[in-house]
Amino acid sequence: MTHRILVVPTARGVGVTSICLGILRALDRLGLRIGFYNPVARKHPDRSSALVRLTTAIEPPLPIPIEEAERQLGEGRRDVLLETVVERVEDVSRDCDVVVVE
Repeated sequence: MTHRILVVPTARGVGVTSICLGILRALDRLGLRIGFYNPVARKHPDRSSALVRLTTAIEPPLPIPIEEAERQLGEGRRDVLLETVVERVEDVSRDCDVVVVE
């Protein structure tokens, strides 16, 4: 069974990406199979996924662009957006012991 850790900011600029990288590093050192997913990219390119690619062997899926997420929410398609996120987290989880979701 894959465990998932959801890291959520409590304010702007609190270092969520740094925390995620630290968690990934610690789990990797324990020998666990790890994964990462950032569901919605606030900027292009997505800095979090890029840093994970540079510092680990993980190849996280591309996040949903913020414009797409806002469009779906504005059209009342929240369920479609949530299903997409859940589907991608499940894809990442397939071969992992722990997945960190930013």
